[in-house]
Amino acid sequence: MRHIPTLFIFISFITSCEGAVSANGEPDTVKSSIDLGGDKKRETLTDMSNGTVPKIDEMSPDMSDKNDTSPEPPTVEERIPVVVAFGWKGLTSLSIDEGKTWCETGLMSDRHNDLFRGGAYHDGLFVGAHAGFKNRGAIITSTNGYEWTAHHSTNANPELPENPSGQWYGGVAYGNGKWVAGGGGCSQMASSTDGKSWAKIADLPACKPIRSMAFGNGRFVAGLDELGWWESVDGENWTQKDAGAGTTVVWNGSDFEGPINGKTYYRGRGVCLWGEGGGSTAKIVRSENADCSDPIDAGPVADKVMAIVFGEAPAKDFQAGAIPDELGTCLGL
Repeated sequence: MRHIPTLFIFISFITSCEGAVSANGEPDTVKSSIDLGGDKKRETLTDMSNGTVPKIDEMSPDMSDKNDTSPEPPTVEERIPVVVAFGWKGLTSLSIDEGKTWCETGLMSDRHNDLFRGGAYHDGLFVGAHAGFKNRGAIITSTNGYEWTAHHSTNANPELPENPSGQWYGGVAYGNGKWVAGGGGCSQMASSTDGKSWAKIADLPACKPIRSMAFGNGRFVAGLDELGWWESVDGENWTQKDAGAGTTVVWNGSDFEGPINGKTYYRGRGVCLWGEGGGSTAKIVRSENADCSDPIDAGPVADKVMAIVFGEAPAKDFQAGAIPDELGTCLGL
């Protein structure tokens, strides 16, 4: 009686199989129905010509209804195009329609001692190179173009530490994994990896102030008083590039250029922008042509423009309740 259960299971399995019969009367294959629990069954077609029966534990259950535990894809933050103009009196002016409409986002107290000589953008961060003499210059940053944070002492924030270069800044640029800023004295220099924490680096080997800086084609270029353009790959080892190029340098998307017919053009996203006048006559001019022809006045600004920077900012910062009411009204939001 001890063998009856085993025989019973084997007979039950055989009687549940349906299969074809070969010419010699032996089954070629059988179709087995295996109970997997609930209302799920697995049917399998098995070669029986060798007289073997498949082991149940060799059959794979249907796992199609198993919960997907893979991580959700990361949320991509919506961003909008933003253009920032920097200039005298700590001017920061903002446009979100590619330079058609401009709105002031900040002014400081002194026209000359609070001026911005340069600015740059990289990976979500706008950086302004402040050139005030009283506070020896500062780096000021923003992620949206209207909320600004000073990282060094200014007339408005005298309690902050002085910048490590010890001089005013004439230009700033990002490239090859770092920010580089330079300015007064004997071309005093500083660098940063995040745009916020800065350290002194070796001065450019030419004892004249830096008035502007740009990055393109894998190298930095600085414009110096009386000594033209100097270039560097790492921001620390410099050689003279063009002695007669002047103090202004910008990257136009394909090459470095200085003023053309007395105007410094800033090109980006299919438009050409530049500043004209100073004080009460200051304005920004705009052209949609590659050669900057047929320009139109894009509107007045509070003072002379020294740099225009194309970047992006989080769209959520320009929604009602986030953006200041006055700025939102000016931008038409």
